[in-house]
Amino acid sequence: LDLGVAYYDVERQFQGRQGELLSVAAVYRYAWPVFNERWHLHVGLSLGYVFSVAQPYDVFVSGGKAYRRAYTQRWQYLGPTECEIALVLPIKWRKVL
Repeated sequence: LDLGVAYYDVERQFQGRQGELLSVAAVYRYAWPVFNERWHLHVGLSLGYVFSVAQPYDVFVSGGKAYRRAYTQRWQYLGPTECEIALVLPIKWRKVL
């Protein structure tokens, strides 16, 4: 189980959003030994729910004052939240006899 809470402020082309984010996800990961069991291949998938409340704003001059809009945006997402593929070389390695 993976829980996340975040505060974000994203701006692009003089428009931005500032808000909070809450996420809950179920994570499944698995690892296989590869290349004479020296390396490991890790794969993982996370399915979850994300909820966010944001306040949009506009900036009319680069580096200028931010003007908040009169409404807030809420959005929800249910689906894949993370996909992982990694090739791992453990630092400490011993060959089992």
